Amino acid sequence: MSKLQEMRKKRMLSQNDLVKASGVSRTIILKYESGEREINKAAAITLLKLSTALSCKIEDLLENTNEEKQPVLFNMYKIWREDLIKNGEDVGLPYTWDSGEASAREDFANYWIMSAEISFVEMLELEKLYDANEK
Repeated sequence: MSKLQEMRKKRMLSQNDLVKASGVSRTIILKYESGEREINKAAAITLLKLSTALSCKIEDLLENTNEEKQPVLFNMYKIWREDLIKNGEDVGLPYTWDSGEASAREDFANYWIMSAEISFVEMLELEKLYDANEK
C-alpha cells in the first residue's frame, strides 16, 4: 500500500473525497496509489494539493529514502526561488550564505507548509544545484 493510500485511508476519505478536496484528478491519484506512477516524481504543486487535502506533511506522502526525496525537494526549492524572483523578493541568495540563514529556511518551509525547516546544509546544497541549473 502506498503512503498516499495509507494517509487517505487514515483520514477515512474515499478516492472521490480526495479528488474533491485536492483538485487532483482521480486518474493521477489512482496511478500514485497503485504505484503505476512514482509520487516522488510528482509536481510540487500536486504534492502540496494532496498534503493540504490530507492535512499532512508532503514528506508523509513520499516513498522510500532521502535520496529519492532530493529531486522533489529541489523542484520545490526551484519553484520557491522563481516565485521570489517574480515577486521582486529575491534577496540575492545566489553566491551568498544567505540561503542557509534561518529566515530563508523558515520562508521556504512556510511557503510549502512544511512541518519543519530544512537544515542549513540542505539549503546550501539546493542553492548550489539551483545555481548550476540556471547556467
